[in-house]
Amino acid sequence: DNSGDDVFHATVIDAPAVSLWALITGSRDLGTITIQDPSVHLVQAYDGSTNLQAALHHAENEETTSHRGVREPQGPPALPNDLRFKLVIDNLKAIYEAPRMDPMALALDATIDAPNLQKIAVNFDAKVKQHESSGEASGNLSADDLFDQRGILQWQKAFVNTDVKLDKFPIMPVDRFFRTGGKIGAITGRSLTANLQGQGTLEKFQAGLTAVGDRIDLSARARGENQFAGLQGTTVK
Repeated sequence: DNSGDDVFHATVIDAPAVSLWALITGSRDLGTITIQDPSVHLVQAYDGSTNLQAALHHAENEETTSHRGVREPQGPPALPNDLRFKLVIDNLKAIYEAPRMDPMALALDATIDAPNLQKIAVNFDAKVKQHESSGEASGNLSADDLFDQRGILQWQKAFVNTDVKLDKFPIMPVDRFFRTGGKIGAITGRSLTANLQGQGTLEKFQAGLTAVGDRIDLSARARGENQFAGLQGTTVK
């Protein structure tokens, strides 16, 4: 960032399939990319901005000044249809600091497997600690028919399965990061144990949620197009 401190650091980034020959021949099979022991230090200021935003803004300014003339704004490019990769994040350590809050430490292992753009799977396991509180998070997400042959997201056709679990997850860092003024914590309490399961197309996604905290005991089902299928056993203390 602008202060000279590292926002992201990785001991090893291993990508054996990404070679000079592969770049010359135009291969989009990236193979397995492993990022070992990466570290992230995220610092949020009183105005809600972060050192990551500052670093990205600085890089964007450098790129802009390196090009003369006016550059036309462009939308995100379509992904190449033959792109294949597997990304493994091994033992990521992250620290999140914000005003009037004890720092939060996170340890994460994650895998993103994309044998093609029609089928993508994401798995993660994380442990979180803040002061004397500790919790865990894990999840599995898979998607079929996510992109078409042109690499464009298929909102009506893409089918998604998801299963995310939280166990005694500290809520204050979530409140601070999204700048809700304590509203999330006022509903849930200091920590949250929850399970979210869902499936369906992106347009008509159906999900079931159970959540238990110091101040809430919730069971709900919902479906896409902003329609709720049901809400049961909801209490806010």
